[in-house]
Amino acid sequence: MPQTHPLKHLAIIMDGNGRWATSQGLSRIDGHRRGAETTLNIIDYCRKSGIHELSLYALSLENLKRPDSEVSFLTNLIAQLCLENQEKLHQQGICIKIIGSSESMARQGDLGKMKHAVEALTMHNTGMRLNILINYSGRWEIQQVFESLQTEGCTAKGAELTKILKDRLLQGMTHEPDLCIRTGGEQRLSNFMLWQLAYTELYFTDVLWPAFSVEDLEASMVDYRSRKRRFGVIEEVAS
Repeated sequence: MPQTHPLKHLAIIMDGNGRWATSQGLSRIDGHRRGAETTLNIIDYCRKSGIHELSLYALSLENLKRPDSEVSFLTNLIAQLCLENQEKLHQQGICIKIIGSSESMARQGDLGKMKHAVEALTMHNTGMRLNILINYSGRWEIQQVFESLQTEGCTAKGAELTKILKDRLLQGMTHEPDLCIRTGGEQRLSNFMLWQLAYTELYFTDVLWPAFSVEDLEASMVDYRSRKRRFGVIEEVAS
């Protein structure tokens, strides 16, 4: 089997809640509820399997253009899910980081309160790190970093600038993602962690997020372990 790097950081684009609900004759809101159950199952499995870091794309800035009723339900569901499970996750040693537009979260009262509560509770935990990306987009994130550097009068160039960007964009992450899974059949990144995923292995599956199981996750890991990661380096050819 090809040599590969250990899977330390897993990123997931959780897609397909609405389509799953439609296929079951249910409302889109029912799909989001079922997707939330899947999320908790996957978090627990990753913790038990030794994943160091898990990044979940919960809500993009572009998703905020959906009907107000759906956006309101989604933001309330995310906030409720985190607050209801924060003590359990804390006891399991999970460190939670909410990544995204603090400005937009502040306008969605429950999200803003949730961010401060769960981060404060779990900030000193040393187990798996759980990044939940809400009101987030990769282009927005990069723009925010450059605007902050301009404000600070940063004149760094070359390797020094690269290091600053890496520190700012990783936001305390221990490692860039090794594997990114997207459920739901679409094969694009949809503005997710554009800088961080530069050399990440990508895995696309037709399984819709509410139906995504531990077995599906294990299949993605088997596929990951079969790959040879070169990071742009050409292997030496034996003479």
